[in-house]
Amino acid sequence: MIYVMSDLHGCYDEFIEMLKEIEFSKTDELYIIGDVVDRGPEPIKLLKYIMNKQNIHTVMGNHEKMMIDALTTPYYKAHRLWYINGGEITEKQFNRQGEETKKKIIKYIKNLPYYAEVNANGKNYVLIHGGPEWNFEEALRLGKISDNVLWNRFDTIDKKEVVEGKIIVVGHTPVQLYNFDSIIKFADKRLIDCGCVFGHKLACLRLNDEKEYYIESKQKTLKKD
Repeated sequence: MIYVMSDLHGCYDEFIEMLKEIEFSKTDELYIIGDVVDRGPEPIKLLKYIMNKQNIHTVMGNHEKMMIDALTTPYYKAHRLWYINGGEITEKQFNRQGEETKKKIIKYIKNLPYYAEVNANGKNYVLIHGGPEWNFEEALRLGKISDNVLWNRFDTIDKKEVVEGKIIVVGHTPVQLYNFDSIIKFADKRLIDCGCVFGHKLACLRLNDEKEYYIESKQKTLKKD
């Protein structure tokens, strides 16, 4: 079975509970479409768990991008951007790691892809963190995806198909901002960030039959910034 989650944001306990809920096994595949780190209580513990699993794949999110920029460049603005978006807890936990572990984490994040393509039950899915750019079909064909896909937000009013014959799955924007409380599904779009770190739910979508799974958040409500 193939599963997709997004925006874990350090919610380690909810993530482990979800793995038990879906009975995740070595023969299954899980794609996490960005934002493993920041804001929540255990981002580094969660990241290290994921790094050690061969059948869990991560796509770059804007929080991973902010993290790697802050850790590998001297620019104050990069560090400040990370901090004001919940990076302080990640940096504190990162700094408590040994030098070899730090190097492994940095290498892992640097090598994260900006998208993944998956086929499940005859359907083709493109997994990205934020939202597609205006020329996404061409960019996908050429394999040249820009940072925009980490930050863009889907316009749910726009029902136009993004890439012919493909379903786009994104996180990044909690569905509560669209006045939903569960996964949003359009003909060729799936929005799966259900705001776990903000006190709502962790969502998981099984692509084989599009069954939805939810775990209630254990986090106190955070203010969205």
